[in-house]
Amino acid sequence: MKRIFFLCFVILFAVMARPSFADDKVLATVNGTSITQSQVDAVYNNLPPNVDKTNPDLKKEILNRLIDNLVLLDEAKKEGLEKDPNVIEAINNAKNMILINYLLQKHFAGQNFEVTDADVTNFYNQNSDKFKDKNGNLVPIDKVKDYVKQYLISQKEQQAYQAYVDSLKKQDNIVINQ
Repeated sequence: MKRIFFLCFVILFAVMARPSFADDKVLATVNGTSITQSQVDAVYNNLPPNVDKTNPDLKKEILNRLIDNLVLLDEAKKEGLEKDPNVIEAINNAKNMILINYLLQKHFAGQNFEVTDADVTNFYNQNSDKFKDKNGNLVPIDKVKDYVKQYLISQKEQQAYQAYVDSLKKQDNIVINQ
């Protein structure tokens, strides 16, 4: 259910955020709101890699999803959900998370968090007790190298993130009441 909700949200966001151009072909209209070829193309181009784009009906399915979302959006507005405090809070939370994500993308764009083979080997050797199979035998490094590498990259990203947040905290007036 969450996956369907997320997909609907992404598609709806694409419809609402994508401006239509005068020469953009209108594929459908729902209560006065147009769905254009460029909106369908934007959703199509942003589909995850695991989606089979060779399906000849895929764009038609996207259009139908966009229509469904606009019908649901209109119904939500008719029911006054835009004024519901829970909806307002959820919209504000989503907006804040989007802003934070874009800030982090902007700040960390182009940063290289790669690790060397030597880093992987050092970590493996220093933590060999964590790389044992169920019989207590040491798992060879080549079997866990990718896992260790990804772990170390993630660790570097987290450290950079925390250093950035800490530097921002120093600039702000933070009062913690106990």
